[in-house]
Amino acid sequence: MSAKRSKNSKKNYVLEIKNLSFAYKTDHGKYEVFKNVNINIKNNEFFCIIGPSGCGKTTLLNIIAGFEYPTEGVIYESGIEIKGVSHERALVFQQDAVFPWLTVYQNVEYGLKVRNVSLGIREKKVKQFIKMVGLTGFEKAYPRELSGGMKKRVDLARALANDPKILLMDEPFGSLDAMTKEKLQIKLIEIWESSKKTVIFVTHDLEEALFLGDRIAIMQHIRTGIPLKIIDVPFKRPRKFYLKEDPEFQSMRRRLIEEFKLIES
Repeated sequence: MSAKRSKNSKKNYVLEIKNLSFAYKTDHGKYEVFKNVNINIKNNEFFCIIGPSGCGKTTLLNIIAGFEYPTEGVIYESGIEIKGVSHERALVFQQDAVFPWLTVYQNVEYGLKVRNVSLGIREKKVKQFIKMVGLTGFEKAYPRELSGGMKKRVDLARALANDPKILLMDEPFGSLDAMTKEKLQIKLIEIWESSKKTVIFVTHDLEEALFLGDRIAIMQHIRTGIPLKIIDVPFKRPRKFYLKEDPEFQSMRRRLIEEFKLIES
């Protein structure tokens, strides 16, 4: 049975999420994670998703990646229904996913090798993306010889080497110290601006979402009854790190806190 096509396939949407719901069975009955999620994401957009733990952010990413299937609804990539995994959608996890028995070079090469990409193209791409993430000189290093931030760069380079249309990132900098996180935020923006991928980025960090994103989706727990809300980020690009000190940036951060129904101490 062929995949369905979106009626909006001629529009500039790389991803269309239509009436998406997800639930799973428990000993006490059906547990709904989220319901009737609708999002259209543009080509080359940097789209952030924030929300409290347990609201379904990671589940949504897994469905987009093709690792999970929705209970109801459909997702279209470039107008064609997503039916499973594809190298055109790469997922960077929160925890390090580097293979400890492989070098940096071999980790970045892994996906290309699995896809039987020719040796010459593999070598060119691996060198390109190792350089892009700032790991030139560490090609022969093993993960045990790298810092947490460097391992995350390996994860990113491996994902980019497969040339996905959509880069999915699930709190990739969440476990890093503040200084390393800030450096990788800058590096990610540089990579995104040069590669022009569509990025869907899940985070708990409100400042991170504002600094990185073109738009931000706010997910709430389903029990609140509050529907998903999307906010436009008004700041022009390119963005420099001192933007975070700007009064308008801090005003937007306070707005997100209010939307999030958080109370600052």
